[in-house]
Amino acid sequence: MGQVTLNAEAVFALRLTLPLRGRWTAELEVDSEADITGAVTLSDSQPGEQVTFQGAVHRGGVLVNTWRGLIVGGTGGLSKDVTAKHYREIDARTVISELLAEVGEALATTSTATVLAKRLPFWTRLTGGAREALSAVCDAIGATWRVLPSGAVWIGVDTWPAAADQFQVDRDFPAGTVELAPDSINLLPGVTVDGLRVGRVEHCIDDHLRTTVWPVE
Repeated sequence: MGQVTLNAEAVFALRLTLPLRGRWTAELEVDSEADITGAVTLSDSQPGEQVTFQGAVHRGGVLVNTWRGLIVGGTGGLSKDVTAKHYREIDARTVISELLAEVGEALATTSTATVLAKRLPFWTRLTGGAREALSAVCDAIGATWRVLPSGAVWIGVDTWPAAADQFQVDRDFPAGTVELAPDSINLLPGVTVDGLRVGRVEHCIDDHLRTTVWPVE
């Protein structure tokens, strides 16, 4: 494992949760006497590779020279509420792009173009949470969404490519989870590892790094 930092400050403990659908979150303890707010960068640096996650502080504070808090993927805009809006004969890209723009989030350029091109004869966005509004339109077009490490929101259909790195699968698939022995926090949902489709991923650091995967059948 390399050096894991938040805004260049050393991370003592981490629980980074990456869902197959939704927004990633990270609970951290950081070596910082100063409060940490706003946009942040979570990094794992090692020789020849750096993994970064762009997020925003959801809550946090300093206690005994250690900052403890929760960060969320993106700008934090998906925690906001949106007002109702009505559409007719519209493509999904427009509906989703307008929603994300209203709450200050960005659509990932790697999103599936054919999915975003789907037409909605009628669509009503209900008043309420931005995440719920995004999920509703994705359900209507048969897509999923998640926040990428870049902070952008990806919309599409998973194709389950093989993971770029090889991982040692340690134990426990019959119980519904698999533990891996990784070198960094670079494993993401939506890929295949050792024949298993990777759903939710959880990277935890205390005295060492361990990664748990919830496979998708």
